[in-house]
Amino acid sequence: MLTTTQRNLQRLPPLARHQADFVVYIPNANEPGTNVNQHFIVTPTEKSAFLAVWTQGTREAHADQGIAVSHSYDKGVTWTEPERIAGANIETCPEYTAIIDYQASWAFPMVVPGSSRVYVFFNQNMGYNDPRDTGRVAFRCSDDHGETWSDRIYFVDVPPAPIDPEDPEMGINWITYQQPLIQGDGKYLAGFTRWGSAKKFGTSKMFDLESEVWFMRFENLLHEMDPEKISATMLPDGDHGLRVPRPDNLEMSVAQEPTVQTLADGRLICVMRTRTGYIYYALSADRGHTWDEPRPLRFAGGAAPLENPIAPCPLYKTRDGRYLLLFYNNPGEPRGASAPRTPAYLAVGRECVYADGQPIAFKTPKLLVENDPDRDIGVQQVAKNPQIATYTSYFELEGKHYFWYPDRKHFLLGKLLDERLLDDSLLPR
Repeated sequence: MLTTTQRNLQRLPPLARHQADFVVYIPNANEPGTNVNQHFIVTPTEKSAFLAVWTQGTREAHADQGIAVSHSYDKGVTWTEPERIAGANIETCPEYTAIIDYQASWAFPMVVPGSSRVYVFFNQNMGYNDPRDTGRVAFRCSDDHGETWSDRIYFVDVPPAPIDPEDPEMGINWITYQQPLIQGDGKYLAGFTRWGSAKKFGTSKMFDLESEVWFMRFENLLHEMDPEKISATMLPDGDHGLRVPRPDNLEMSVAQEPTVQTLADGRLICVMRTRTGYIYYALSADRGHTWDEPRPLRFAGGAAPLENPIAPCPLYKTRDGRYLLLFYNNPGEPRGASAPRTPAYLAVGRECVYADGQPIAFKTPKLLVENDPDRDIGVQQVAKNPQIATYTSYFELEGKHYFWYPDRKHFLLGKLLDERLLDDSLLPR
């Protein structure tokens, strides 16, 4: 008799069957609003269950986007049916009936250590688009490990920046796609992209707009139980975030989708995507208040930069100090474009100080996951979207390395990373 995972794997395209160890969600073709599933974050709760959170809709940026959650009580083998906790047409916010028909997206969960409290933060659209991903920083909370959620949506205020829309009621154009980093002082730091206003910059094309990397530092999540009192500080100090010049227009910044990790000496490293064809990084020695100038991330000091299209390039960290960089190992076609996003590669790194200041050296990347980009899987909106492992998540539990990823922004899958893939031998120490 086949297991649940084996039966689910039979429904995937051939190459995906060989890569996935877990199947979290396969959309039902007859159920509307489920074609696109992305921004996929899985985290263990204090109840020893896995909580999956993602953005779901008919297509990317569609008005019916919402936040879906699912649970696994057997370490990822089986999953509950998805539940919508925010977004279009979901009657879960009786005190805020004016916004329940507006899309919600880009969610990230935060589990309070040693507690049953779980937060899910997300972009809550307020009925405006300038040009997209416009909304306020919103959240719902749970006091039973994510089994049930607060009846209402709460908001975090974000001070305006020069590139934001003029009307503060609109919110800002922003996305966060990774879980926040818990810093040594117990505060959570979440990197986010801040896009410019289409009305200000005269274009609605996302890759032609100004974009900067910013950070939300949640000040009191570990000890404040009243959701009304949750607060956040926006970093870095000043009017602008981290900026990377666009090669064909040096006055314009395209710096997006950061991930942040803590180095052994307490500094922060932020890795981000750009429109240069390379991954960039920056360092902070004061917990994110100020940062040095972003520059290309290299395999090692003085070595070649790591190539990547304008696509996610998260940097994860293992408990024993290894760094795991996921990227696509190509500069985009043409250079700086957003594709190809398959296959995905993994480069393992270790801290090692070089003369140019880069704190991490990386090994030659290894193939992580791939799909069959030319295969028509028979799903409208998905067949022409062959990317894999965009907007992923990772955690380490009981000695196992869990990696969670979408295929075609449609199937939601998981994989155990083995030590052969994570080998860091021959790296300088």
